Amino acid sequence: MTSGSSSSTHSKSYEEYAKEKREQDWQRKVDEKKKKLTTNQDRIKQADSYKKTGNEKFKSGNLDEAIDYFREAYNYVFDLPETVNKERSKIVVALLLNLALCYEKQAKKLDLRLESEVKKFDCREYGVELESNSAVVEKKSSNKDEVQVGGTTPASSGQHGIHVHQQEEQQRDHDFLLVQKERNTLYEKMRDKAKEAVKICNIERNEVEVTFVLKSRLRLAVACEKLGEFSDSLTQVNKIIAVGKKTKAAEGKIKNEELQEYGKISGFVAEAEAMLKTLEAQADAMNKKAAVKKGFLFSGKSRSGKMTSAGAEVEVASAKKDATALTAAAAQDTPPAEEPLKDFSQKLFTKLNKKTTNSSSLYEEREKQMEPIREKIKKEDKVLELERELHNIVATKEADKAETLDEYKEQKFNRMLANEDQLNDKKKVLDKIAFDKEMEEDQDWWKRLKNKIHEKDKDNSGSVGDSDSAAQQLSTTPTSSSKPNSSFESYECDRMVRHRLKDIFLGVAIEAEENMDLKEIQQLVDPNTTALDLVKHEEEQNQYCFKTLITNIDIKSGDCGIFRTAKHNYIAGLKPFFYFEFNFELQWEVVVGRRNEQSYQTGKDIMKKVASSYREEASSEEQKKTGSGFCDAPSTFAKGQAISFGKLEVLDFSSDEYGKWDEEALVVRKVVEKDKILGGVKVEKNCARLVSEMEKVVKRRLGKFVKEFQNIEL
Repeated sequence: MTSGSSSSTHSKSYEEYAKEKREQDWQRKVDEKKKKLTTNQDRIKQADSYKKTGNEKFKSGNLDEAIDYFREAYNYVFDLPETVNKERSKIVVALLLNLALCYEKQAKKLDLRLESEVKKFDCREYGVELESNSAVVEKKSSNKDEVQVGGTTPASSGQHGIHVHQQEEQQRDHDFLLVQKERNTLYEKMRDKAKEAVKICNIERNEVEVTFVLKSRLRLAVACEKLGEFSDSLTQVNKIIAVGKKTKAAEGKIKNEELQEYGKISGFVAEAEAMLKTLEAQADAMNKKAAVKKGFLFSGKSRSGKMTSAGAEVEVASAKKDATALTAAAAQDTPPAEEPLKDFSQKLFTKLNKKTTNSSSLYEEREKQMEPIREKIKKEDKVLELERELHNIVATKEADKAETLDEYKEQKFNRMLANEDQLNDKKKVLDKIAFDKEMEEDQDWWKRLKNKIHEKDKDNSGSVGDSDSAAQQLSTTPTSSSKPNSSFESYECDRMVRHRLKDIFLGVAIEAEENMDLKEIQQLVDPNTTALDLVKHEEEQNQYCFKTLITNIDIKSGDCGIFRTAKHNYIAGLKPFFYFEFNFELQWEVVVGRRNEQSYQTGKDIMKKVASSYREEASSEEQKKTGSGFCDAPSTFAKGQAISFGKLEVLDFSSDEYGKWDEEALVVRKVVEKDKILGGVKVEKNCARLVSEMEKVVKRRLGKFVKEFQNIEL
C-alpha cells in the first residue's frame, strides 16, 4: 500500500524546483525595481524603454532575453490606475502581442523538431540488409575455433543487443513526449497572452487601435488552431473577416492618411480568409472522427443479411449538421438557439399546482410550516412600531424622527453601525492604555537590568528591588550569565529584545520640508476658518506641516535566543550564535501639526481627550452631568488633524543559518486603512512620499537593532 501511494503522488524534480526558484528571484528583483519608480509616467517610460530593447533582442534572434524584457515591461504597467488608461492599454496590448509572437516562434522550432523525429530511418532504402537474431547465433556457433571472452554465449549477446535497442527506442519515445509537452505549453502561453490582449481590446473606453484588435484576434486564432481548439479559432477568424467586410463597405470614404492603416487591416483579413478553409476542414474531420463509432456493437445487418454500419453513417450526418451549425454560430458570435421551454414549464407547473383528490394544494404543507414564523415577525414589527413612536416623542429634532416603520429600521441599523465603529475605537484606546502600561513595566525592568550590569561585581544583597519578580529574572539574562560549562548552552533574552524592538520604533516621526499655505490650513486644520481669520494668523503659516509618525507596534509572533558552546572558553573573539525571527505591524498616521511639536500621544493623553468630549442629551431640568451621557473616541492616536492612517507589515525579519540578518527575506508591506484626502493631488503626493520615507527609516532602524542585539555583552 505504501509503495502504491508513493508512486501515485507526483513529486517535483530538481529542475522544476530550480525553475520555480529562478522565477521567484526574478519576480522579487522586478518588484524592487518597480518600487523605485514613484510616478505613473516613470513606469510607462521604463516599460517603453524595455519594450524597445526587447524588440532589438527579438530581431537578433535572442528570444529568451526578448521574453524577459517584455515580461518585465509588462510588470511595470499592467496595474496602472484608470487615470492613464489609454496609455496603459496601448503599451500593455503591444507587450502581450510581442510575448505571444515570441512563444509562437519558440513553439515552431519544436514543431520542426517533432516532424523530424516522426520520420523514421529505414536502412533498406540505402541497400543495407540486417541479419536476423537466429542467423547471427547460427553463424557464431558454427565457428568453434573462436574464443569466448567472459563466458558470454553468442545467443546471450544477441539478446543483449535487442534489449539495448529497446531501451534506446523507449528513451527516444520519452524525449519525444517531453518535446511535445513543451510545445503544447508554449502554445498555451501564446493563447493566454492573446486572450488577455483580446479582453483589453473589447473594452471600449480603452480606445485600442483596430490593427491591434485584429492582430490580437489573429494570434489567438493561430494558438487555438495549434492546440486543436478549432471552434474558438473559427470564432476569431470570422470576427476578423466581419471587420474586413465593414471596412470594405466604407472603402470609398477612406482618406489618404488612412490608406496605410487600411492596408494593414486588409493584410489581417487576407490571413484570416486563408485560415478559414483549413479550419473548417479540420473541424469537419474532427467531428467525423468523434462521430464514427467502431465495433460490432454499432454495426447491424441489412435485409440481405450483410453487415452494415448504417448507425455510424447516421452519426456522421448528424455530426456534419452540428459542424455547420457551429460554423454559423461562430460567424454570428452567438450560441445556437435553444428550444423554447416556456410553454412546457408553464403547463407542468399548472399540472402540479392543481388540487388533488384530498383537496390539498402543492404548497399547503409549506404554508402551515411558515405560519409560526410569520406570527413571530408580526410581533417583532409591533414592538418596533412602539419603539418608533417612543423615539419620535423623545427626539428633539424633526430630522431624527421616523414616519414609517421601514424608515425607523434603517435609522436603527445606521445607529448600530455607528455604535460599532465607536466601540472599536474605544477598544483601540483601551488597548493603547494597556500597551503603555506594559511599556512602563518593561522600562522599569530595563533600568534595573542596566543597574545590575553596572553593579554586577558588587554585593547588592538587601538592596531595594531584589525581592521584585522582575528583578529576579535578571539571573537568566545573557549579561549576568557565567561561561558555559557544558557542550551547549542557550540564554533567554525574549523580554529584553521585545522591549528594545518596541522602544526603537514607538513615536518615530518625520516632518515634511515644505510648509503649508493658508488654503491648506483652512481645508485641513480648521474648515470653519474665514479668510479674515487666516490673514491674522499669517505669522503662524510657517508653523504647520505634514507629519508621519508611528503610533503603535503590535508584535504578532517572534522568537529569539543566544547560543554558545564550550569553545567560547578557550577561543578568543569567537562570537555566539544569535537567532531571531519576528513578524510585527507598525501603525502609522499622517497628520497636520505644528513644526517641532510632539504629535505622539500616550494612552492617558488620549483618554483625557476622550473625557473632554463627554456630553449628555438636553433635558428640561438643570444641565448637569448625571453619568448617563456618552463621549466619542478618536479613530487615530496622534495629536492634530489626521489625513491618512494605516500600517506597515514587517514580515520575515529573521536571521539566516549563520546567525546574520537575512535582508533578502525581509518584506515591508504598506497597507492604507483609510484615506481622508481633502487637499487634492498635492496632499495625496505628500502623504505617499512621507510614508515611503518612513519605510526607509524603518529599514535603517532594523539594521541598528540587529547591531545592538549582536553586541550584547555575555
